[in-house]
Amino acid sequence: MIRKFLPFVCIVLLLAACSKERRWSQEQREELRRELKEYRYYDYLSNMTDSEFDVFTIVVSDSLEKQYPDYAQLQNMPGASDTITMVVFTTIGYDLSADYKNMRYLYPYKNLVKEGTLPKGLSDEAVQSYYSCLADKVNANYPSMLQFLQDVMMGDTTQVNQFKQACAEQLGTIVATEIELTE
Repeated sequence: MIRKFLPFVCIVLLLAACSKERRWSQEQREELRRELKEYRYYDYLSNMTDSEFDVFTIVVSDSLEKQYPDYAQLQNMPGASDTITMVVFTTIGYDLSADYKNMRYLYPYKNLVKEGTLPKGLSDEAVQSYYSCLADKVNANYPSMLQFLQDVMMGDTTQVNQFKQACAEQLGTIVATEIELTE
């Protein structure tokens, strides 16, 4: 009987030894996604629909789960919130560089109209052209998407405002500013 049982035990132990990766439970994933809602106030994330934000949180939690298969290790390590924040920024950076259409989350059309950069009533093609121009300028002038995000999140938007204005001019939609005439 031991001879029949011994190979089974060896196989189970071998599988256990090879399977170092501990996966998170569904409750742990949901807990992290609830924590990620605290990041919703970032401009990029606040302009997403609920379903888009849900997809974003799944991408972030999957990335963290791959890096930290043991959920308790992630939660208990010093600087866990910094690690989570870095993964959030990296994911935003990847989203922005992967698809220019995601620039609309950082600079929604309604906000561009409100600030006077673009006029109301542009066609979808014109808005898409604007975002494409803006993404091209960001990609050409920033060494990395992370540097761009850092500038935006820290409030250093001088260069970005120049890009926004240049792209509006390319569309022929520059909004005239009032100039006081003196005689």
